[in-house]
Amino acid sequence: GAGAVIGLTLVHDRAYVLTAATDGCCAIWTATQGRQALTPVTRIDVAPSDRTRLYADSQGRIWLYALNETLLWQFDSRTSIWTDATEALPLDSAMMTTLIDDGDGNLWMGTGNRGICILDAQGTFSIMQQDDGAPFQLVDNHINCFFRDSETATMWVGTSKQGVVFCNPSITSVSISHMPDNDDVSCLDVDPDGRLWMGFDSQGAASVAEGYLPPAVLRLQSFLTRLTTRHGGLS
Repeated sequence: GAGAVIGLTLVHDRAYVLTAATDGCCAIWTATQGRQALTPVTRIDVAPSDRTRLYADSQGRIWLYALNETLLWQFDSRTSIWTDATEALPLDSAMMTTLIDDGDGNLWMGTGNRGICILDAQGTFSIMQQDDGAPFQLVDNHINCFFRDSETATMWVGTSKQGVVFCNPSITSVSISHMPDNDDVSCLDVDPDGRLWMGFDSQGAASVAEGYLPPAVLRLQSFLTRLTTRHGGLS
């Protein structure tokens, strides 16, 4: 009776499941390890679609957003109250693309047109954008994905056509590595051997073949191993 599953997010040993309810609303359920049933958490009068996404952060907040739309809702599990977070964002008409918690209580929000908006544990926003004169500068305001390396606290940011940006959030600077073919960096992850992998929109995947290197000496073009066919697929 939960409805079709359209989203899933994990926090520690708890899973939150987003479903399309039969009445046209979004419903959120939870499950813990070893349980065979879902427990209802909340509902919201937002029409579900294949663009609707769910994210739970370390502060106990659940976020509902839609890819490339100006839709962002926050649910506080302690008060059971939904808040339209788009009204609080310092970026007008920001189209959401991805969210990530950096492990220090800060929520990073990637957008398709306005760069990055960071919400800290005290409720204060900061912005990272292209050429805005701030120490944090992006090469592109279209953000596709995030990945946080928990061992080094490095935050990796995949952009559209402009490569990957990486930084330590505690240091007011960023480093940039452009991709050889100006690909969209669509996803980032690390394998058990510590190698960073990047997925591209049309050109397969690449990895840093020698594992993580200090950002100051990282030259992705020198270490990339590309796995593609002539048609852009994985070999």
